[in-house]
Amino acid sequence: MFNKKAQSQIITTVLIILLVLAAVVIVWQVVQTTVEDSSSEITATTACVGVIINPVSAHRETVTITRDSGGTSDKVGWVILIDGISTVTSNEDNSEDLGQLESGEAFITSLQPTAKIEVAGKIGDIICSPGSSVIVNEIS
Repeated sequence: MFNKKAQSQIITTVLIILLVLAAVVIVWQVVQTTVEDSSSEITATTACVGVIINPVSAHRETVTITRDSGGTSDKVGWVILIDGISTVTSNEDNSEDLGQLESGEAFITSLQPTAKIEVAGKIGDIICSPGSSVIVNEIS
């Protein structure tokens, strides 16, 4: 005849092992999701390293922009921020994208005197941090 006390200890041990395995699986899912999310953010951030596009001047309806050297050697799109709000982007066909040390112009019909102009690089769907800023000169 089997010892019922021994059987209950074996069942208890098996149940504890199953609970530990379930906990490990749950914790692994959380850790894996966090690591994957962090790695995609790191990829997006590293794409922008060294990509700096600055507004040089802003007169009437024209903003002149220049890309510094550094970052990717590929051409980079841009987004113009007027008082912190995205207003104008480079063309989707990349005809206005900037290579290192290249300049370009953007035409904006709604430039107001004293508006703060910033330009951020755009790599695919990633918008980088803006470079320096300029204030629109008085419209004459």
